[in-house]
Amino acid sequence: MQSVIVSTCQTSFHTRFPYVGSLLNQLKIGTTMKLLTTLWLAVMLLAAPAAAVWAADGDKLEGIDITVNINQAEPEELAELLKGVGIEKAQKIVDYREQHGKFTSADDLTQVKGIGAATVEKNRDRITL
Repeated sequence: MQSVIVSTCQTSFHTRFPYVGSLLNQLKIGTTMKLLTTLWLAVMLLAAPAAAVWAADGDKLEGIDITVNINQAEPEELAELLKGVGIEKAQKIVDYREQHGKFTSADDLTQVKGIGAATVEKNRDRITL
């Protein structure tokens, strides 16, 4: 049974990647090792595009000039566009704005609980009034 599985996996994989099959044959390794190597290579080749998509997703805003008006933005927009600001902090920004009026400078954000000078500095080029 094992040889049928090995043979099926190797045939399918080697059809798609013939150079790998010839390399494995030249190594003169056992059937079990060929199966493990084939499976490992298949996982790596299939996972690479997924990893690239995942990495690209984290940088989806990189290279784009991002600005957000802290006097008008909703919590979702603030959380999406400001570095280090999640939905809870974004809601605190909106709550503070509603209670105290419009922000007059980016530094006013430090008055919001949970927003420090470091967060303002990371986002200074994104913040508009």
